[in-house]
Amino acid sequence: MGISNHTDAYGRAYFYCSDCNKSSWGGKKEASMHFKSAHPSSALMSGNSMSSNSKKRAAIHHVDRLGNYNGDSAIKRSKTEHISKHVLALMMPDDITSPQKQAAFNRINASQALLNHYSVDEEFVDDGYTAIHSKTSVGSKFTSSLSISGASLVVHETSKEKGEELFASDAILKQLAILSGKDSSCIPSKLPSEIVRDTISNDKTKTVIRSIANSLRSGDSFTIEFNRKEPDALANQYLLRLLQTPNGKMTTNMIKDFNLLSGTKYCIKKAEVEGLDSPDITFSLAQMN
Repeated sequence: MGISNHTDAYGRAYFYCSDCNKSSWGGKKEASMHFKSAHPSSALMSGNSMSSNSKKRAAIHHVDRLGNYNGDSAIKRSKTEHISKHVLALMMPDDITSPQKQAAFNRINASQALLNHYSVDEEFVDDGYTAIHSKTSVGSKFTSSLSISGASLVVHETSKEKGEELFASDAILKQLAILSGKDSSCIPSKLPSEIVRDTISNDKTKTVIRSIANSLRSGDSFTIEFNRKEPDALANQYLLRLLQTPNGKMTTNMIKDFNLLSGTKYCIKKAEVEGLDSPDITFSLAQMN
C-alpha cells in the first residue's frame, strides 16, 4: 500500500495511489497530502512509505494521460478493460478535485505568459473563418482559425522550439478562447463541434495514418467512428492508435483540460482522414450523456 511518484512524457509530475488504484497530477507534496487525507490510518502506520511491491503494482495499473502503457501492462489490462475505456481515458480527467483544477489553470496561464504576441487575421473572414497567430520570444509559432459560426476550429501550425516549456494544446486552447471572445479567460466557454488538424507534417502521425489506411484498404482517405456499443470493436482500436500520435495527443490534451476546468464531458466521436502525404484529420466532438 502507498504512493509512487512518476513523470509523464511531457515532464509533468503525477502520483499513483495503490489503495485508490488511481493516478492524479501532482508531486511529492500533493501525493503526501492525498495519502494522509484519503487513508489516514495507513499513513499513520506507514509514514507514507512505499514498498517495492507497491511500485510494481503502480507500474502494472498505470495508464498515463497520453494513453501509453508501462511494460506488459497493456497485455494484463486488455483482459479486463475494453479498448473504448482507453480511448475515453485520453479525454476524461481521472481527478476533478479543486487542487487538480487549480494546477491545470495555473499551468495553462503560465504557458500563455510565454505567448508574448498574437494577432487576429481578418483576411480569413471572407472565407468564413478568422485566424489567429501566436509566437514566443524564442520562435515557437501557433496558428489556428475559427469559423464565424464557432462550429469548426482548424489548427494550421504548432511549431514549438526545442526546450521551450510550452504545450501546444495550451496555446491552441488559449487561441480558441480569444477567437470566441473570451480574451480574459484561459479557456473558451465551449468547444467547437469539430477540430481539424490541417496539412499534417509530423512523420510519426503520417506513418500511423498510412498503416491504418493499408489495413482498411481505403486508399488515401478513411473514417473511423467511436463505437461505445461494442467496446472492443476494431474501429476503436484504430481510433486509439490515431489518438496516440503526436497530433492526436495534442487534440485529446486540449479536450481533457477543457473537460477538467469546465466540468463537461466532450469526447471524439469520429475521425475523418483525407490524404496520406500531407493529411488532414477532422475530429468530430460530442458531449457524453
